Amino acid sequence: MRNPTRILACSIDSVITECVKSGNSRGGRKLISAFTLVELLVVIAIIGVLIALLLPAVQAAREAARRMQCANHVKQCALGMHNYHDVNNSLPNVGTKIPAKKADGTQIPGNDDWGILYPLLPFIEQQPRFDELKNQIVNNDYFYASDAYKPQLGNIPAILCPSDPQSRVSETTPCLTNMVISMADFIWNNYEGKVSVNVGDAGFAAAPYSDRALFVRTKWVGFAACSDGTSNTIVVSETCAARQFDERNIKTSVAACMTGLMSNPLNCFTKIDANDRKMLSSTLTITGNGNLGTSNTYRAVRGKIAWIGYNAWTTFNTVLPPNSPNCHSCYTYGFGIMSAASYHSGGVNVGLLDGSVRFVSDTVNSVSTGLTSVPKEVSSGPSEFGVWGAMGSINGGESTTL
Repeated sequence: MRNPTRILACSIDSVITECVKSGNSRGGRKLISAFTLVELLVVIAIIGVLIALLLPAVQAAREAARRMQCANHVKQCALGMHNYHDVNNSLPNVGTKIPAKKADGTQIPGNDDWGILYPLLPFIEQQPRFDELKNQIVNNDYFYASDAYKPQLGNIPAILCPSDPQSRVSETTPCLTNMVISMADFIWNNYEGKVSVNVGDAGFAAAPYSDRALFVRTKWVGFAACSDGTSNTIVVSETCAARQFDERNIKTSVAACMTGLMSNPLNCFTKIDANDRKMLSSTLTITGNGNLGTSNTYRAVRGKIAWIGYNAWTTFNTVLPPNSPNCHSCYTYGFGIMSAASYHSGGVNVGLLDGSVRFVSDTVNSVSTGLTSVPKEVSSGPSEFGVWGAMGSINGGESTTL
């Protein structure tokens, strides 16, 4: 039988031996093992790499959510047109007049520069804003869509896209919009909703209203005019709202007084800066007082005031592909080629007349892609601007879908 005292002594010796092996005493203090500086830096570097890999994924997820919300706003505008049609038996038109009153009760006329977004407000759940605009008290003798009265100030989320930084600007600025209305695939005099009759780019054409688009000035058109089918016709898309009138971003700015647009729409691309394809040429100078009729000038007006019905501000054409430059004629507020645009990657959302939404790529078959000759606008028949043009026209007889 073993001696208990001997066993206890051996156990104590074993404990002391292990303590000596696992630690080292200096000056009576026991040293504790830990990470070295190199090991710590390696761990920090690994964490940094993981964050760098994760951040783009997070940003992509956020943009996907913003794009989805933007598509929902486009859809609401398209459905709002259905609701408007149910009540009025027609679609809204460009050039609505809003009468107003002065403080003394005097009735004054409204200017016909109001766009489609104003009459659409009650049908996208914005009845209070519509009533405010309708009942403004003004102090001048003529009432314009750009007048800085309180009801015209402050943004409406329903007509903005959260991908656009401008959607988060101050409430004291005029109401912006990222929603723009289709003026189809014709260029000449699309401000008035007319087409050319073999005239040059120098003046108005005494032409009948175009059958190419649903939205024309002082003319109300219904669904019956869309013989191409509601699922084959674009009615609304996106633009990028301008921050300042002097910015050169091709998505928000308009090159002024361009000639030859009707005979060769590709001329618009000559106004892009050779060193930065996202900007207009530095040779262009800012035009004053909103006048787009001065040669070799530009002005950033896209989406800048939601209520204005001029094509440079709140409409687009299905001529140049999405995110192309915008070019204006030599008439002050008149006509030209306005492109759909967005800050999404690779294209824009479009709303069709049936209320559905599609995402259209920048490479969609159009005037600059997939065509072997320079196309021109037509007043009837199939569009010469590819699939993009065909989806804009309402009765071209094309059998194309997105």
